[in-house]
Amino acid sequence: TCTTLGVKDNMCGECVAFGKGGFKLSESKMGLRFQGASFDDNQISRGSYQAMNICILAKYGNGGTITDPPTPNCGGKSLSGASNQVHWYGNCRKGNSKEASCCSNAELLKSGFDWNKFSKGNSCAGDADTDRVLGRVQCEFAGGAAGGGGAYAAGAWPTGWCHAPSTTCTTLGVKDNMCGECKAFGSGGFELRENAMGIRFAGASFDDNQIGKGSYQAMNICILAKYGNGGTITDPPTPNCGGKSLGGASSQVHWYGNCRKGD
Repeated sequence: TCTTLGVKDNMCGECVAFGKGGFKLSESKMGLRFQGASFDDNQISRGSYQAMNICILAKYGNGGTITDPPTPNCGGKSLSGASNQVHWYGNCRKGNSKEASCCSNAELLKSGFDWNKFSKGNSCAGDADTDRVLGRVQCEFAGGAAGGGGAYAAGAWPTGWCHAPSTTCTTLGVKDNMCGECKAFGSGGFELRENAMGIRFAGASFDDNQIGKGSYQAMNICILAKYGNGGTITDPPTPNCGGKSLGGASSQVHWYGNCRKGD
């Protein structure tokens, strides 16, 4: 089953299918482990980078080439009743680039990664801390979640990790998905999401300032997505439009949006 599901390293766990093309790993006595160590019982919930990185490790094996990144549906749960064990350090803030070399929750892994670079214990320096073991982890990947939206593979900015327009995008009336996966949102709206390199247009990202709910920048990005560059606007966006920056990805050149609304 593990082989059928594309799991390179089951980390002592049983493999079960999950979602569209994903899998769950579970071990109910001593928990999941890698190279003699368990995983941090902090920062392991759904959407954590630690959980997403564990899924990368399971799917591609240590040092593997990542061709389909994990989604925020990845998440783990610690196992109660088993003895605490030494663990890989994962109790750092998501997006903490200063601890990217030692903490499994700091940033998403890139192809050719070496898990053994992470510290063990509860600090970058390494210590003797022990935690509850990881009982299970569920893993979902963007290609499966997108429902076969097209080619999606590793590469340099701005062409890498770019979703081709899917039938879902077309159904939702999206003219330019800007490398994002399309999902329905609200009443006749949509959401665009890309978890590895982010949404982009003509080789540039968007300003991480003035991007919250109701900002004109977010509303204008929605216009760009729905009608395409130079399109005719027949239905204006509402103040429910809003964006969120992606933690853990490299900063990129962006379209200027950090001005006062109405300026």
